[in-house]
Amino acid sequence: MENVKTFNNYNIYGHLDYVVRYGANKNKYFDFNDYKDIFEEILKTIIRNEKGIEINTAGLRNNLGYPHPHKNILKMYKNLGGKIITIGSDAHLTQHIGYEFQEIYELLRGLGFKYYTAFERQVPKFINL
Repeated sequence: MENVKTFNNYNIYGHLDYVVRYGANKNKYFDFNDYKDIFEEILKTIIRNEKGIEINTAGLRNNLGYPHPHKNILKMYKNLGGKIITIGSDAHLTQHIGYEFQEIYELLRGLGFKYYTAFERQVPKFINL
């Protein structure tokens, strides 16, 4: 929360719930509802500043069962008016580039997103899903 309140020189906020991948308990005890108010404030600030968020497939690849951020966070972002969303795979190996993007397209469509965003020279381009 402190990051989005004090720093504005970015296009996309990534790894919004990164702690569930590398925290001591991984996602074992993570419950979105425990942090709902914090996520809401972060997302409202991101949207107000005309920034976006990333959905990342590494959670699928690393057997967490869902991408980052969690579907509930994505739904909240959409319901708050969020429109700028990029898709990443956190690929450190070539075979992971674009990992499970088709599943992400379907997830985003199911949440009501009509497009995802790519940037060219820091200018957003909206690509139909």
